[in-house]
Amino acid sequence: MMKENFDVVRSLYESPPVYPKGVNHKERVIVKRKNIIRSFQPRNLVLEIDNIAPIKNSYEINGILYDQPVKAGELNTRDSSKINLLSGYTRDAAEEELEWEDTMIDVLEFDTPRIRREFMYTSNIVKNPRTGNTNADLAKGVVDGINADPPEIENTDADILAFLDVVAADKTEKQKKAILLLARKLKSPYGNMRPFDGKRASERLKELGCQYGGQKNKNVQGIAYASHTGFSKRIFWDSLKIAKKYGGTTYATVTIYGYIENPKPSELEADRKSWLEAFKEMKEKMIEICSFGMDMNISTVRDTIKSPFVFGGFLPQNETRNSSGRIKETGLVDEYGNPFVNK
Repeated sequence: MMKENFDVVRSLYESPPVYPKGVNHKERVIVKRKNIIRSFQPRNLVLEIDNIAPIKNSYEINGILYDQPVKAGELNTRDSSKINLLSGYTRDAAEEELEWEDTMIDVLEFDTPRIRREFMYTSNIVKNPRTGNTNADLAKGVVDGINADPPEIENTDADILAFLDVVAADKTEKQKKAILLLARKLKSPYGNMRPFDGKRASERLKELGCQYGGQKNKNVQGIAYASHTGFSKRIFWDSLKIAKKYGGTTYATVTIYGYIENPKPSELEADRKSWLEAFKEMKEKMIEICSFGMDMNISTVRDTIKSPFVFGGFLPQNETRNSSGRIKETGLVDEYGNPFVNK
């Protein structure tokens, strides 16, 4: 390991600890990197090499930038010799690649858990040598705050936007609303509704023992996708390529599972019915393409060519409990929320 020489006095002079109200600076210290707890990563995705490389290069070329804020953390409540890292994860990864033994960090205390969470994101508003928050990072912060015990953010659009006004101060109002919509794909404002995005819809299909993402479930045969719309152009073309490859002289069957991104109790059935109408259009598009390519009457093609697309049911999203405490939807369902039956 390399021992980097840190100058705390110079750092405090060139970059004095200036933190928002409710964030209390206790001390700036040099610590062994092995004594840092890295379980509080606020970002949505794992650290990527593309983000680490520029910071590593900056360290190698410029050394320590004393005019920049340092990483920040808090004392670990179980072991006072350890520090929980709250901000500076990408910088920490760069230091790991450089094999630094020590690092410099500000030890903080917070007036409330919400202020602590806000800090973890405001500290990522871009200033070199750091990487900024993505919309997905901020949406994750919203959901984590709502799910905290006790909750740090109210599960209302108004309080989510108030949180974003603090942690996404570098975003436009339009961008904040986009983050709100992204968060709502992860956390519904309705306690009995389960939202999905593409990733989580695929994860749910895997839990149900179904195929997903084309042929990503190696334990299940067939071709299948989850879609929030009944007619997805991307899925249409992607699935046709695979269906042709494995269909021999025709197209293999492609199962499409449906879900509603941000379901509302009063509109779930209607949204599912609209999804099915769009799904009919996708099946019809296949007929149109074949009719054009074969130079045949569309009605003749419709009678002779079977569309490969098959509806496989809707993902369970209504988690209303009955008088016995059982959740209404636990498996694949039809538009009415009844157990799905292949016809």
